Amino acid sequence: MAKRFTFIGWLLALVPIMGLAQEGDLYLYNYQIPIPNLDPQNLDAVQGPNGLLYFANKKGVLSYDGVSWEIIATQNTPYALASAGRVYVGCRNDFGYLERDKTGREKYISIAGRQGEFGEITQILSTQDFVYFYSDLAIFKVPKGQNRVAQAWRADKSTVFWAWPK
Repeated sequence: MAKRFTFIGWLLALVPIMGLAQEGDLYLYNYQIPIPNLDPQNLDAVQGPNGLLYFANKKGVLSYDGVSWEIIATQNTPYALASAGRVYVGCRNDFGYLERDKTGREKYISIAGRQGEFGEITQILSTQDFVYFYSDLAIFKVPKGQNRVAQAWRADKSTVFWAWPK
């Protein structure tokens, strides 16, 4: 019995040492973004239909093409991104999409209009025909390819909407 406890004791003592014996390098790279005054926190990321990477940064939407970074200004802090034929953006009390202008630069187009205050859009879900923008206080249904809200559901003042995380 004593031999069994001694063996288990030695085995438990060697487990941490065996964990330190791993070899190899981590494949991590810290990208230095050459845009001044950026917030270090990104809230969401998505790859657009054009292959670019988009990041919801507290200062706007960052785009990265593998070589250079750009920032796309939004009216408020972006919290959620989705790629469904175009890149949709959910902000605080606003939502919309990204579109290229005549000069080839991407810009933010708002769809929300005068919807009032509804908090942070934290999730964007798409179906074949519609895009849904979700916040704790409202859900908005937008037909794909159109710049209008087809339907809006508002939570009661005493409750909030609740959804599963992404």
